Amino acid sequence: WITAAITSVLIGVCFAIRRHYRGVVSLISEVDKIFEDIPPDELLPKKVIPFDPKQPTAIILVNGYTGLGVHIFLSVLNQFREIFKNVVFISVGVIDSSMFKAGGQYVEELENETKKALERYVHLANDLGIPAETAYRIGTDVVDDASELCIELSKKYERPTFFAGEIVFHRPKWFHRLLHNYTPYAIQRRIRLEGLTLMILPMLDEKLRKA
Repeated sequence: WITAAITSVLIGVCFAIRRHYRGVVSLISEVDKIFEDIPPDELLPKKVIPFDPKQPTAIILVNGYTGLGVHIFLSVLNQFREIFKNVVFISVGVIDSSMFKAGGQYVEELENETKKALERYVHLANDLGIPAETAYRIGTDVVDDASELCIELSKKYERPTFFAGEIVFHRPKWFHRLLHNYTPYAIQRRIRLEGLTLMILPMLDEKLRKA
């Protein structure tokens, strides 16, 4: 009966974790819908000045084209528009074990999806009159690959500042730290050893406050 009790508890914990993640994904999806129509039609189009790598550049870490990524970009635009003249969107396409088993075509599809998502950010920035570029990597470890990419780009652009975003729970619970890996903070710890600055911008939506 001890084995049965422990197994039942573990199964219950697994279902609770799955329910939590599904709830967060659902909330993020609702946030994504808010940004679907950005930029509004009246802002289109604007003349885009040439990209100048010698000017201050905001380098934004994104994970696909999502509401969080758009929120980070708009926050940087709102708070630092007079500082940064360019923006670079970077992302890491993560390869998992299922892709290795399925063959190389899925890795190619992942690369194409990563490119397309980044291009959507470029179009958004250009529509707002901001020169933009992209950079990406395909790998198995987000922190390692993103950190290496940041260091690499810091040598390409003379005055870069890196940005990432995080979802902030209005009433954080003890299990949030266990279930969410805080990837931006891990990348921040890695690249600051190279003297690089990574600012982590919060997103606290009314919908997320209920999570």
